[in-house]
Amino acid sequence: MLRNTTVAGCPDIEVSVKQLLIEDAIFDQSERRSVHREFLVRPVLLEPRENDLKIEGFTRNISYLGVSIVTRTAILPQTIAKIHVYRLNTCPSLFLAECRWMSPFGEDWNVTGWNFLNVDPSKLQNHS
Repeated sequence: MLRNTTVAGCPDIEVSVKQLLIEDAIFDQSERRSVHREFLVRPVLLEPRENDLKIEGFTRNISYLGVSIVTRTAILPQTIAKIHVYRLNTCPSLFLAECRWMSPFGEDWNVTGWNFLNVDPSKLQNHS
């Protein structure tokens, strides 16, 4: 029989998860946002304009103005890059964006904030 509620198997699990959620909320409050962002976790591939690097990461959140991306590679503000945001059932969306800020995000990880400059319209899916 299915239960209507779930309970953590161990009280320490619940405490640990709550701590993670509180840390995340505090981090979000420290960001200077001009527009509401939606949580969106998708794999990405970044291709900085000034070199031949291909940097893998994932989105954290997104708005019509920009995206927050988590990577292992530190990316300097003012970097211009193509950002391929992988989609579930079609080819990736392709944006041109500028890195506006970078911050450590745990050990060996970085979070960056990107401002969209352009989008490849050929990658847009037509909706009827």
